[in-house]
Amino acid sequence: MGRKLAWFLMFLLFFSVFKSSGRVWAQSAEDRDWYQKVKVYADLRLRHESYFRDGGTVVDRDRQRIRFRIGATLNISKGLDIGFRLATGGDSPISTNQSFDDAFDTKDFGLDRAFVAYKTGPARLIGGKMANPFYSTEVTWDGDLSFEGLAEQFRFQLADSTKLFINLGQFALDKNATGPVEPFLLAFQAGIEQKFSATVKAKLAVAYYDFLHVKGVALPVGGTVLAEDFDVLDVLGELNFDLGLPVRRPGSGSPRAGSRTHLWKGPSTATWKVLF
Repeated sequence: MGRKLAWFLMFLLFFSVFKSSGRVWAQSAEDRDWYQKVKVYADLRLRHESYFRDGGTVVDRDRQRIRFRIGATLNISKGLDIGFRLATGGDSPISTNQSFDDAFDTKDFGLDRAFVAYKTGPARLIGGKMANPFYSTEVTWDGDLSFEGLAEQFRFQLADSTKLFINLGQFALDKNATGPVEPFLLAFQAGIEQKFSATVKAKLAVAYYDFLHVKGVALPVGGTVLAEDFDVLDVLGELNFDLGLPVRRPGSGSPRAGSRTHLWKGPSTATWKVLF
């Protein structure tokens, strides 16, 4: 009952916003030049990897990999956008890389993102297959992961140097899972951004991820079958000093209410980052 009510309220919210903003479909001269509002982007990466292992029977190895992504966004009218992205990577939700192997075979290329987003006032509503809508690090979510479902983002200017943000999400996880109810994720995040001076600012957020009806679901990474539902509490903070150097130190901690590891995360990643 709670699951159905949550989905109903979210779809009602989306419907109400779009209905009250019917003017976005007006055919003005500017709107008819839609091709001028299309932004196309693409990137190609070639990478060589070497693995050196000490001891045991596992030998060192090398491999060459490719990543290609292409996408576009269309601004239909003020505040309303649709977008998509295609990428290599096969079926893995946390990797868009493909290895050069199997004697010149063709590489998998699939739908990585497809979404509609509408922004009105402090709110931004997103539906479809989208980029990560949460403030997070790879300690919690892999950087290549695209979420599927609905998300709501809110931004409030509390003072000249203080901003409050709230991110909500309702995501489908598996349609063919065992059991009478499909597994899904409800997510809640609230945080604050504070600017202390022209060179010092901080960011703090708390997120709660509630994985429901995931018992019996096989993890997309590793194939482990979950034995129970679980929850994740993620506390994330960031302190930035502008010293003229491209260095940032974020931190993240996830004391879990359940006993399972994160569902969609790649190999363990340190939280030190050097950004250029």
